[in-house]
Amino acid sequence: MDSIVDMDSGGNLIIYGHHMRDDTMFGEFDKYRNKEFMEENNIVRWEDKTGTHIFRLFGAMIISGSSTDTDYVNLQQWANKPGAQETRSMLQILKEKCFLYQDDLFRDPNGRYLFLVTCDERFWNGRIVLIGEELDGDSTTLVPKDTETHETTQSSQPSESAEKAK
Repeated sequence: MDSIVDMDSGGNLIIYGHHMRDDTMFGEFDKYRNKEFMEENNIVRWEDKTGTHIFRLFGAMIISGSSTDTDYVNLQQWANKPGAQETRSMLQILKEKCFLYQDDLFRDPNGRYLFLVTCDERFWNGRIVLIGEELDGDSTTLVPKDTETHETTQSSQPSESAEKAK
């Protein structure tokens, strides 16, 4: 959990994990580069002191871990409980940055979002980030069947600046 996240706020979560080569922990993140895998494996269950929370993954992006790189995205700015306008801005940036993005009408500017982050060893100091939106109620009835995940123009490959840094 990012140290800036206030677990009592009921706001957005940023969770870091190790990308293990034996597919334990966040080792399976590489599979989320595949559109079909993302569509079939998009439910995350999070348990904390307030109960069980269900999130539906809707995006995947590659970012830099270095704040001086053009591919850097400061996820911490979206931790906790940003306002509705900040959330709308966040969602627009995510739509532009994600290489996979499930576009539908369910994005709530007052909703709660989850960022799962691990290293991406395909380029220097890279991170792969999966983004989910919290669902209310029974997750089996709330996952829309008529939405499509589509690949965006954002590449799942490192940028030129990340390649140069290698």
